[in-house]
Amino acid sequence: MLVEVGTNPRTVLARYGMAPADVVDVLPAGITIGQLRFQPVEILEGIGSAAAAALSTDLHVTAVRDLAFWPPYLAARNILRKVFYRDAIPGADPDAPPDLLPT
Repeated sequence: MLVEVGTNPRTVLARYGMAPADVVDVLPAGITIGQLRFQPVEILEGIGSAAAAALSTDLHVTAVRDLAFWPPYLAARNILRKVFYRDAIPGADPDAPPDLLPT
């Protein structure tokens, strides 16, 4: 969400210029919503500075954007999308009966 807001000014967050309180813990002073993607991961709700240091070291991420494009996260998101949202797959037939599709 925070990465998309910096690249797409039509998102809801970009229009209102605010991030939800359940996403961002502390909004740094002087930082716009579009710049949040380049901030350290400790600004995210529930992470904090101690966990941010461990997260940065273990996952080799420093900014919110790095975390959003972390390869295992993207792979898991892609798998879930294919399993639960089959009609979003290009060329998929939404009217095909699930019991006749190969698994």
